[in-house]
Amino acid sequence: MLLVWRQPYSSRSPTWHPQRRSLSQSSLGLRTPAGACRCYYAATVYFGPGKMADPKNGFALLNNSDPWSAMAQAVWGPGLIIVILAVLNSAIANSNAGANAATRVGFALGRVGILPPSFARVHPRFKTPYIAIHVQGALGIAAAIILGFVLNGPLNAFALLGTIATLIIVIIYILTNLSNLVFYLRERPDELNLILNVAVPILGTLIFIPVLLAAFGIDFGGLGIAGLTAPANAAPWVVMAWFVFGIVVFVLYSVRSPGKIQETARTFVEG
Repeated sequence: MLLVWRQPYSSRSPTWHPQRRSLSQSSLGLRTPAGACRCYYAATVYFGPGKMADPKNGFALLNNSDPWSAMAQAVWGPGLIIVILAVLNSAIANSNAGANAATRVGFALGRVGILPPSFARVHPRFKTPYIAIHVQGALGIAAAIILGFVLNGPLNAFALLGTIATLIIVIIYILTNLSNLVFYLRERPDELNLILNVAVPILGTLIFIPVLLAAFGIDFGGLGIAGLTAPANAAPWVVMAWFVFGIVVFVLYSVRSPGKIQETARTFVEG
């Protein structure tokens, strides 16, 4: 599921392609069922049986903190190895897709001048953006190791990074929905579709609002959502600082080099 969700855009060429509309349609077709799986998973985590969030007997503590193996053993029996291989394959595929996506973004931003031009260098033999690959690899390894030591273990590091990623992604989804509505109302009112450009974005935004509140650890509706604890409770502040930094950079380039902002927009629209 993770591979299907991430790969369509991470594998996109960073240059314009005449068939990008077809790719966008195929990406939507792939992401729709994957998104349904994610919504089901999120609903299970946040709104499912109370035992999953029980600090003493919760799902995470099952089988000495190895719940997936226990669940696979109970359901599949000897077929446990299939589940293990599927989890490993999913983890490797997601890591590969994430590395590809980060590298291509770095390469694209290097070409337009937002990042140093060295990010846009292509290896003379392998024809890959090797500087961007090495930088994202080094930063990823450093973040994992440093946070693991600073936060006294990999699980704490994962809790912080996972919460940060969840908050950012949910906010991006909400903003994407709203941008769809605003774009067609302001730029292309003659092409406005009441279903695709009004009802769906509004419904999507409303669906993600409770997910965002749950990601912040805010309880509502008597659902018993636990508040964020250390180190995950630092995630909202990290996300806030990240957004403020992004706004500052955007304003700075809008004033000094507006052409780079426009080129960046074309890069992500055209692929």
